[in-house]
Amino acid sequence: MLNLSLFNNLAEAKRVTEEGVMIYNTERPHGTLKNMASIECKTLKQVT
Repeated sequence: MLNLSLFNNLAEAKRVTEEGVMIYNTERPHGTLKNMASIECKTLKQVT
């Protein structure tokens, strides 16, 4: 994602990076987590 982006300033780069991290941790499925997002796996572990 970031390697395709040009940023106008540091604040924009920070915002886009933070959004990417949020998506990575909350939406993107991970094969090592049985195709769950990190947040889903964490929630499941807290319940059990």
